[in-house]
Amino acid sequence: MSSINTLNKKNISKKIIVFVHIQKTAGTTFKWILRNNFGLSHCDSAMTKTSLFNQERLNFAKLVFPALKSIAGHNLKEPTKHLTQNNLLFVTFLRDPVKRVISHHQDSILRQGVDRSTTIKEALEHGEISEHLNNWSTKMIAGEANFEKAKNLLIKKYSLVGLTQHFDKSVEMFEKISPYKVNINYTKRIVARKNHIKNKILNDKQKIATIKKHNREDIKLYNYVKNELFPQYIEKYGDNRIEPENNNDVYNSRNQPCYLRSKFYNKYFYRQIMKIRRKFIL
Repeated sequence: MSSINTLNKKNISKKIIVFVHIQKTAGTTFKWILRNNFGLSHCDSAMTKTSLFNQERLNFAKLVFPALKSIAGHNLKEPTKHLTQNNLLFVTFLRDPVKRVISHHQDSILRQGVDRSTTIKEALEHGEISEHLNNWSTKMIAGEANFEKAKNLLIKKYSLVGLTQHFDKSVEMFEKISPYKVNINYTKRIVARKNHIKNKILNDKQKIATIKKHNREDIKLYNYVKNELFPQYIEKYGDNRIEPENNNDVYNSRNQPCYLRSKFYNKYFYRQIMKIRRKFIL
């Protein structure tokens, strides 16, 4: 159990939750939970419209958000390096790298306007989102495709690394380590309605082998978390059992006032302030 970043609730009451949102790992659902619980005290780092959210931007966000409790976003890359203050509680989710890559590729075609004729091989090697399809999880955590570095950061710096296929259990454990009281009732967000692209790739062994070739570091990291780190979390924060993998795409809930206030404040206040700041200050 020594590999887990041990928490003491008496010492974390003022911590800021930093959710490193790796695409296609159920992160949008987890961000919904943060928004719904913390409202005006939650910051969407993507509203800065920058590729990297660093300490300088966090310092400014603390001026904009009253009693900042959580931040989340895709631009929280290698946050343990770029966010230098001490009172941060790092959380992220990992997903089977093959499934994550396929889901990201499908989403890029269905929702992001990537050419429908783009094959997964083309997307991996030189497509518009190729960087996000090659060891993206280790890059987000470690700043590079380096399993050992990412592993050590998860052990030493992160308080929880959830798994998408055990989302319910991951969120239950988050409730236990959160510095603040949280309501974990949630709804699944952005569920793909069309899976023909995903299913076609999953049934092609050659394409699966190509994805694995391009994601060796992510696969090592995922297997480490799944087989070693996550069971330790279960023993420490859970009830000594891991439920069967959950493939259910439907949860019953609805947007709550805190969520709506958070979404409005981030989009129509924080984002607008950042536009002005980028134009006249930075």
